[in-house]
Amino acid sequence: MAHLVIQGGDGQARFELAQGKNVVGRSDEADITIKHNTLSRRHTEISWDGDHATMIDLGSKNGTFFLGLRTKKTVKLSHGDTLKFGDIEAIFYVEEISAAGSINMTRDLGVERTWAIEELGASSSVDLETRLRVLLRVSEVLATPAPMAEVLHKCIELAGTIFAADRLTILLAEGDDLRVAAAVGNVREGERGYSRAIVDRVFGSDTAMRFDDLRADRITGEAHSIRIQDIRCAMAAPLAREGKRLGVLYVDNLVAARSFTDDDLQMLVAFANQGAVALDNALMRAELEDTAVLHRTLMRFFPPATARRLVEQPSLDISTTEMEVTILFSDIVGFTKLSSTLKPIEVLALLNEYFTPMAQVVFANGGTLEKYIGDALMAVWGAPFPQPDGADLALNAAVEMQQALDRMNAMWRERGAPEIAMHIGIHTGKVAFGQIGTDRYLQFATIGDATNVAARICDVADADQIVISADTRARLTRASGTLEALPPTHVKGKTAALELYRVDWESP
Repeated sequence: MAHLVIQGGDGQARFELAQGKNVVGRSDEADITIKHNTLSRRHTEISWDGDHATMIDLGSKNGTFFLGLRTKKTVKLSHGDTLKFGDIEAIFYVEEISAAGSINMTRDLGVERTWAIEELGASSSVDLETRLRVLLRVSEVLATPAPMAEVLHKCIELAGTIFAADRLTILLAEGDDLRVAAAVGNVREGERGYSRAIVDRVFGSDTAMRFDDLRADRITGEAHSIRIQDIRCAMAAPLAREGKRLGVLYVDNLVAARSFTDDDLQMLVAFANQGAVALDNALMRAELEDTAVLHRTLMRFFPPATARRLVEQPSLDISTTEMEVTILFSDIVGFTKLSSTLKPIEVLALLNEYFTPMAQVVFANGGTLEKYIGDALMAVWGAPFPQPDGADLALNAAVEMQQALDRMNAMWRERGAPEIAMHIGIHTGKVAFGQIGTDRYLQFATIGDATNVAARICDVADADQIVISADTRARLTRASGTLEALPPTHVKGKTAALELYRVDWESP
C-alpha cells in the first residue's frame, strides 16, 4: 500500500493511494481533496501501480515541490520523499507486511529506490505523525544548499535530536571503504565510535538493520568491534541515492538492550533517505565548484575547446610525453630602455594592456599560452593534443599579433603614450610536454632544444619582424605572407647555422 501523510491545511491526515491515477486538489471531485486556498482545484496527479509511483504537477498556480524543489516534470517517488502542494506539506511512504526485522532497499529497472517497511500498528499512528512533522523539518533544513561540512554538521546534529542514542556516526564511502565524516556521543579513547561489523553488513547489503541485543546475537555477538566497545544495541541505514552508495548512518546504545523500536528504524531509514539527498547534492556542488575552478585555471593557458576537452576527461592525467610542436616566441624590442623611462606601475599597466589582445589572438588560433617571461610571450601549437595544421595556426597568430600591435600603437599615439615594437620567432620541433607541479598548483610546460631555438630565432628578428625556421616552413600548407630567405644564421647554443625565413606580413 502507498500513502500520503499530509501536514497542514485543516490538520493532519493519511490518504491511501488507489491503483492508477490519484488527483490531489481543492475540488470535491479530486481523489484526494484538501481544502486549502494554496491548492488549485486539480493541483497534482500521483500515479500508483502497486509497485511504482510517479507524480506530475497539473499546471497549479502555487506549484508542486519534490524534495524542496519546484517541479513541473514527471518525477519518480520513493519511500520517505517529501512533497509539497502549495503550502501543504506531505510525505510519500509505502507499507508492506513483512516478517523480517529489517527494512530492505529493493531495486529494479523501473524505480530508482523503493523502501518496503513493516505494517504499522494502530497504536503507533499518533507517534508516526509526530515523527513525520520532525522529518518534514529535517527535510526543509537539509534541502537548503550548503557545503559538505555544513551538511554533515546539520545531519549529525538533527539526528541527535531524534534518536535516543549514545553515539551517532556518519560514514562516507571512499571507493569500497568507509571513513568517519561526522560523529557525536560518548566515544572512549581508542574506540572507533561505531561497530565495523554492523556498518560493513549494512553498506555491503544496502539494507537497514536493527540489533536489539548484540551480546545475545549469534551473528554479531562475537564481532571484535562490538565486544571491545561493549555495544548493547544498534541501528544502521545505508545512505544511497539513485544507485549511488554514499555511506552509512549509524546509531547505538552502550547501556541498555532493546532501546530502539521498529518506528525508530523506520525513522532512521527516512532520515537517511533525506540525508543522502543533501549529501549527494553537496557532493555534486563540490564537484561542480572544483570543475569550475579547474576550468578557470585551464582557460588561462588553453583555448576554450582544449580547456573543455581537458575538463571532460575522466582524470586530468597528462603524463610527460614527447610531441612535435610549433613554438612561438614574441618579445618587446628595447623594453629595458623603455621601462627605465616609466614608473613601475606604468610599466605594469602597459604590459597588461599589451598582453590582453596578444593572448586573445593565441587562443583564437587554437594555441596554448604556456607562459609570460617578463615582456616575452611563449605559445605552443600541438600540445596537449596534436594539431596537424599547428605551423599554419602559429604563423597566422604571429601576423595577427603584429597587426593588433599596430592598432594599439595608433591608439597610444593619440593619447600621447609611448609606442612599442615587437619581434617574433617561430620554430617546429620535438619537445617533452607534461604537467609540472602538484594537482593543486598545476602548470604545463614544454621542455627541449626546440624551445630554446624558437627563443633564439626571436632574437634574430628585428623590430616588427616575424622570422620562422626551415622546419616550420616545411610544415606550412597555406600562405600567410611572402617568405624571404635569410642568410645562414648562427645562434647561441647551435653549432650549425640555421636556415631562416622572414615573413613579409605587411604585404596584401
